[in-house]
Amino acid sequence: MTAAWSALTPAPALALKGVEHVITLDNAVAVLAGGYWQAQKGLEALGPIWDLGPRSDYDMAALESDLEAGINRSDLPVIREGGDMDAAFEYADSVYEQTFSVPYLAHVCMEPMNATAWVRDDGVEIWMPGQGHSLVVDDVSALLGVEKETVRVHRTFLGGGFGRRGEADLPVQAAYLSKEAGGRPVKLIWSREEDVRRDFFRPAARARIQIALGEDGLPIGLDVVEAVPSINKRRFPNFIKDSKDPGAFSGFLDSPYPLDHHRIRYAMVENGVPVGYWRSVSHSQNVFFMEAMVNELAQRAGINGLEYRRRWLADNPRILKVLDALEEMSAYSEAPEDGISKGVALNASHNSICAHVIHISSDSGTGFQVERIDCVIDPGVAVNPDGVVAQVESQALDGLSAALFGKIHIKNGGAADSNFDTVRMLRIAEAPIVNVRVLEWDSASPGGMGEPALPSIAPALTDAIYQATGQRIRSLPVVDNGLEVASA
Repeated sequence: MTAAWSALTPAPALALKGVEHVITLDNAVAVLAGGYWQAQKGLEALGPIWDLGPRSDYDMAALESDLEAGINRSDLPVIREGGDMDAAFEYADSVYEQTFSVPYLAHVCMEPMNATAWVRDDGVEIWMPGQGHSLVVDDVSALLGVEKETVRVHRTFLGGGFGRRGEADLPVQAAYLSKEAGGRPVKLIWSREEDVRRDFFRPAARARIQIALGEDGLPIGLDVVEAVPSINKRRFPNFIKDSKDPGAFSGFLDSPYPLDHHRIRYAMVENGVPVGYWRSVSHSQNVFFMEAMVNELAQRAGINGLEYRRRWLADNPRILKVLDALEEMSAYSEAPEDGISKGVALNASHNSICAHVIHISSDSGTGFQVERIDCVIDPGVAVNPDGVVAQVESQALDGLSAALFGKIHIKNGGAADSNFDTVRMLRIAEAPIVNVRVLEWDSASPGGMGEPALPSIAPALTDAIYQATGQRIRSLPVVDNGLEVASA
């Protein structure tokens, strides 16, 4: 958005004690003061009038229309295909189809977005909780017209990153403000409201999946159509060829399930809502789509979800080892205790294997409580086992919070949500026990650990809910489906 600067008068802010400068940027206005409180009160006094741009009427109904139109287009580019799709579906014993959806998600880092910059004659110093320092150096160098070698970035503790701090917007703004303030050091802090509304959101997405099944109930053909915005079109436009962004299909392109016959098509949604990396990136939506589908296929075949995966992945000893350990840990195949239901899901990404069983308790109505999460993780080599466990625990709760409650509502072309009064997060009384078992695979190199234990949380949860209620959840968050989360 851009401001209608003719309606902006700096005098109300400058009249407040402690306020020193009002500086306008291309898409923002900043108040510089001796402290955060004074600066925030100065912003409130300004009352800028914003030009919302040509998409100012874009809302949730328009988003739904875009996603639905996308998956129904007949001219979609193919991301990847293999085998003989026509034959697979013609001679299949049966064909099963479902559609799944996920919303935009905000990062909501514990520490709101901030950066400190000091522009001097001999160089630029930046202090920031960041994940992408090279990008910061490039962008600050281009903005100020200085050599990259003169830009020094100091990494601080993150206060939570989750992909959001891989962006360069805060340090670039801070550097500009420092220059405009005459070379004085500037600490830029976004309020929680700015943090949520001006985020680069996890993309909303919708996928239609068709599966051709053999006589044994196992898949022989896969046809995926997905409508989703492209992160790389903004971040790395050179990756986009012929309206194709393969990066939007992590979770499908690197799926562990063997299928000779497959086709994956892409509808790029371009609606002006900014999107970016969110913990586990495209796996966060695509693994939910795929694993939720696998659980439905298992139910159709009359086989429990863990055994169904064993049969489909019979030639993958590394994954079988994880599934066997999960069975031992969770007693998944045993009859559950009264009032307890279990759900299962698997993820393979970043050279790591992870599988979850989620245990929930439920009443006879719409309420349920997540009691326990069992996780087996194989990161190849566990360089720091305690660190692995900590990462898995955090991803379990992060993924659970998003699956249960996560959703950004779009109104007037942007985010309608702004703080924890509308951005619902998992609370302490709702947090389950998380049990973690770490395995290693001798022939594998160390895998990633910041992301692979998150994607399988949502499908394991929705599977447990189905086992408890008979209700299939194909659109997140869970609470949008008439269900209530109970507290301990």
